[in-house]
Amino acid sequence: MGSEDLKRKTRAKPTVLLDYRSWILEVDHNFPSANYIVRKKSDQKYKQAAYCSSLEDGLKTIYDAMLLDNVNRKNGYGARFLDLKNLILETKMEFKALLDVTPKIKAGMEKGRVEK
Repeated sequence: MGSEDLKRKTRAKPTVLLDYRSWILEVDHNFPSANYIVRKKSDQKYKQAAYCSSLEDGLKTIYDAMLLDNVNRKNGYGARFLDLKNLILETKMEFKALLDVTPKIKAGMEKGRVEK
């Protein structure tokens, strides 16, 4: 019984999947559901963390938070429609470039060709 109590108290630290600017996406294997955690780097105690059930939901949460943060920061909480539209397009391009694996695959293929 004592070893079971010890197992319950011992928790594995969440694994960081994405560390981008001020956002962190982690996976916590201690919970069966809602095991993806989105938080700001400054939120060490997970007080304002968002818990997501899938990786897709976690990435969408980061994306939405980045849009809101970007608009608020650049426009001082008074965004006009065209500014908002341009910032959304800019952030979409940044996020697309971040998640695009094609250049990494091509680089890996070229590296493999050179080594052979």
